[in-house]
Amino acid sequence: MKNSNAKVKLIKLSFIFILCIGIYIYFRSNISYLPVEDLYIPSAIGVDITKFSQNNIEYQAGISAYLFSQDGTGKSTVQIGKAATLPQTRQSRQLHSDHKFILGLEKVDIFSEDFAKYGINPFINGTFQNSNINDTSNTCVFDGKIEELLNINLESYPSVGDFLEGLLKRSTDYNFFSDNYKLMDIYVRLDAEGRTVVLPYITLKEKEPRIIGMALFNKDKMVKTLNIQDTRIMNLLRENNVRGMFSLKYSPKEYIDYYPTSKRKVKCTKVGDKYKFLIELDLMGDIVSNTLIPDISHNEEMRNKFQDAMSKYVEASCNKFIEKMQKDYKIDCLELGRIAASKYGRRSGVDWNKVISEQSNIDVKVKVKINSTGRGAY
Repeated sequence: MKNSNAKVKLIKLSFIFILCIGIYIYFRSNISYLPVEDLYIPSAIGVDITKFSQNNIEYQAGISAYLFSQDGTGKSTVQIGKAATLPQTRQSRQLHSDHKFILGLEKVDIFSEDFAKYGINPFINGTFQNSNINDTSNTCVFDGKIEELLNINLESYPSVGDFLEGLLKRSTDYNFFSDNYKLMDIYVRLDAEGRTVVLPYITLKEKEPRIIGMALFNKDKMVKTLNIQDTRIMNLLRENNVRGMFSLKYSPKEYIDYYPTSKRKVKCTKVGDKYKFLIELDLMGDIVSNTLIPDISHNEEMRNKFQDAMSKYVEASCNKFIEKMQKDYKIDCLELGRIAASKYGRRSGVDWNKVISEQSNIDVKVKVKINSTGRGAY
C-alpha cells in the first residue's frame, strides 16, 4: 500500500515538474502579442484582376476586416492591394494600413469572374503553402468587381463577409446545394482524377448578394455558368444527401410541392471504349403544399399516382440536363470519371471530360417516396 502511494506521489511530482518546464519554455519562446486594437481581423478575402494582357497582369486582393477600438466598439473596413503577384499585394496593402493583418479567421474567399476565368491556381498555391490560412472558409465566384462587393453595406451585418458566410451555409436547405464549397474542397478536387470544381455563382441584386447559379471549372479555370434551374439538377445528380424542392404544377390553382432528401448511387460498366453509367436517385421527403391530388394522406392509390408522376418528372429533368452537359458544356460536372477511374484504373491518361461527353451513355432512375403529408389539406 505504501509503495502504491509513493508511486502516485512520484507521478504527480513528475507531472508538475514537466508542466513548469513547459510554461517556462513557452514564455521564453519570443512569442509577441498585440492587443486586438492593433489588428485587422479579416472576415472576407476577395481576389480580382484589374489589368491583363499577354505580357502583363495586375492582381487586386481585397480584405474586409474588423477593426476594434479601446472602448470595445468595432467596425468593418476594406483594404485593397494591387501588384504583379498575389503575395506582393500584401506589400501594397500594408503601405496604407496602420494595423497588422492576421489570417486564419476569414469566413469566405471570393473570386471575381475575371480571376476565375484566368485561373485560380495563383491563389490556391499561395494559400496552400500558408499554414495560417483558414482552409475551411467558404468560397464563391462573383460576377462583378471584388472592390464593389466588399464595400457593400448591409443592414444588421458588420461586414459583407458575415452575410456571405450565412448565405453559403444556408444554401443547403432548398436547392440541393452541398456544403462542399470550402477552400479545402478545392484543394482536394483541383488535381484529382475525374473530379471537377464547382462553386456558387453570386451577383448583386438591389445591392444585396444573391446566388444565381453555379460556376463550372475545367481544372483551375472557370468555363461555364449554370442558371439556378440547371444548378439544382446538377447538384441532385452530383451530390449525395442533399435537400431541395420539386413542384408539379398543372395550373395556378393546381399544384403540389415536394421537399425531399436525396440518396445517390452510381453504377458503371464498360464495353470496349464505351462507358455506361446508371445514376440511381432515391428521394424521400414531405408534401409541403397540395391542391392537386386529393386524399393523398390516406389513399394509397393517390400516393402511388403522385410518386410515379414525380419520378417521371425528375427523370425527365435529369435527362434534359445530361444531354446539355454532354453536348454543350462538355465537362464532367457530375464527376462520373472519378467512379470509372476507381473501377477500371487510375492514371491512364484518359480525358474524362471527353469520355463522359462523347463515349458514355448515362441513364437515370428515380424512386420517390413520401415521408409525411403534414396535417392534411386545409
